[in-house]
Amino acid sequence: MNAKSAADKVVEFVPAGSDTGVAINKVFLKETEKVKYRPSTIVKQMKAEGFAKFSMQQHTNLWQEKDAKNAKYQYGTQVEGAWYWYESWVSEVRRHCEAHAAEFKLAEQPA
Repeated sequence: MNAKSAADKVVEFVPAGSDTGVAINKVFLKETEKVKYRPSTIVKQMKAEGFAKFSMQQHTNLWQEKDAKNAKYQYGTQVEGAWYWYESWVSEVRRHCEAHAAEFKLAEQPA
């Protein structure tokens, strides 16, 4: 049987410019805005995660060392003259802090 109702799967091609095509594109191709972070927010977050000695200077040194503002890495974006970092950069900073925990964590006090 070749009826739509009898088929296990139905594939229907919809012209892109049709009303249905436009509606589908709104659902499937909807662009989402990435969450953006200011450098100070990232530093505060790392401090809250236990890296108390991680500072704005260390953050600046890290992004400069990794050339993180280079568009090819897609770590952030500039908006009206201010740089904002994406979650991918926050993860990179976290990895750096974890790899250098002895440098950024406060020494444990003996009981």
